Amino acid sequence: MNLRSGPIDGAALVAAIGEAVVAAVGAADDPALVREYVRRYLAETDPHELVVWRPVDEVARIIATHWELGSRAGVPVAVTALAVEGPHPATALLIVMDDAPFLVDSVHAALTERGLGIHLTIHPMLEVRRDAEGVVTDVGGHDGVVEAWTMVEFDACDAAQRARIEHEITAVLADVRASTADREPMRRRALALAEVAGRLGSPEGGVASRFLTWLTRQRFVFLGAARYLIDPSGEATVEAGSGLGLLSETARLDPPRAPDARVLSISRTDAISTVHRHVRMTCVALRSFEGDRVVAEDRLIGLFSSAALRETVADAPLLRERTEHVLHRAGFPPDSHAGRAVRSALETLPREALFEIGADDLFELTMGIVALQERDLVRVFAVPEPGDRYVWVPVFLPRRRFTARAADAVAKLVADAFEGDLVSADTAVGSSALARLDVLVRRSPGTHAQPTAERLEAEIDLLTVTWRERLEQVLHRTVGDALAHELLAAVGGAIPAEYQAVVEPEDAVEDLRVVAGLPADGHLRTSLRPRAGSE
Repeated sequence: MNLRSGPIDGAALVAAIGEAVVAAVGAADDPALVREYVRRYLAETDPHELVVWRPVDEVARIIATHWELGSRAGVPVAVTALAVEGPHPATALLIVMDDAPFLVDSVHAALTERGLGIHLTIHPMLEVRRDAEGVVTDVGGHDGVVEAWTMVEFDACDAAQRARIEHEITAVLADVRASTADREPMRRRALALAEVAGRLGSPEGGVASRFLTWLTRQRFVFLGAARYLIDPSGEATVEAGSGLGLLSETARLDPPRAPDARVLSISRTDAISTVHRHVRMTCVALRSFEGDRVVAEDRLIGLFSSAALRETVADAPLLRERTEHVLHRAGFPPDSHAGRAVRSALETLPREALFEIGADDLFELTMGIVALQERDLVRVFAVPEPGDRYVWVPVFLPRRRFTARAADAVAKLVADAFEGDLVSADTAVGSSALARLDVLVRRSPGTHAQPTAERLEAEIDLLTVTWRERLEQVLHRTVGDALAHELLAAVGGAIPAEYQAVVEPEDAVEDLRVVAGLPADGHLRTSLRPRAGSE
């Protein structure tokens, strides 16, 4: 059956799919229950999208397979990857589990990381009742358990790929369940740690207390927590029974302990989150001391929420105090022009980096950015993350030089200079005369390369300088400032890209003089000369 032609009656389409599903699942299931399942399964799906998606018979086959997977599941998570047939082959990932936050985000992130294109997602929340054996006895009752029956269609895969995806998604959903189950205990752990920090009676403890409390106000997606005991040699072992969410007694210490003596430490993990967003997680650590020795470290791992990443530096605990530190050290009144420039510079920087960076590094970076004052030049800063495993390198360059090709070339140059692997290169291009490229490099083991800012700036300047800029430099050097301005005003804006691709700026000077001197009577002139390197 195919209802692609003619006007689409949504109710009729759903009814047709329901009858096809009843026929597919066989006589063992109650037809009325199956029809109700199909109706609720498709309740929030646009019928037009369904018709475009697949013929009714193929839609019914997928939904019937989903019923067979979930109606007798009786397990925390059921996953299968089904080959979708027809003129447009695809794969349907079918999931049944108790509803949990970030389920769809996490699945999408895992598939996208594999380079698979997602075509369609159906994510009904079904209120389900099951008997003692786990068999579904009712769909839609008011006292059932809310379950997610999620279908994600994506690019076609072979059988081996589908098996790997089933295994990977099952592991991802186990992480989703573990972090969700312990979400409230982790939040309470953060509040308890805030009380501990507040009782320290020091300015640093007060900041740590306010920051930890702020995290619990929907500013942090808690994914794991544990307490580590530190012996006199510096070795860390997890305290029995302290693990929550993704941090268990067998989890490796990630990131390694930072060697500083701060009460509160914020850094990012090597491990990539499988929950919500496919990015490195943030680790917030509160340390306990006996004298000058760290004896314990309570860790919270997770992701800053979108609300936290939008928070201004004036409102976010820790960032507010660090901004005040920079202003005080620089001697700038908060309401002065320089004070506003400091806050503006900080507002534009990545929030995760701002939370991690130490006071001295933050001061040097901020003062360097303020000193730029929109000047037309290249500037590079290098900020090592805690532990020195990663280096964040903000690169500022004139916006007119900023292209996708230039960004790729600069990112590779920076990664090579630090003898590491390029993790990411994020762009920030606004109304400023300068664009920023945030390059993150993971150092190779045993590498301690420390290229100077001056070296990197010179190499990036040479790498990104435009043909027009080179021409301006040549003209000013060879014909003087006055004639250079005259020639550029006359013909500089009309030089074709094709010409720039084959003629060096040094060879273009005489051409510009000829073109600028053409008579207004329309008579042609020619100028022939061999090009450098030609035979």
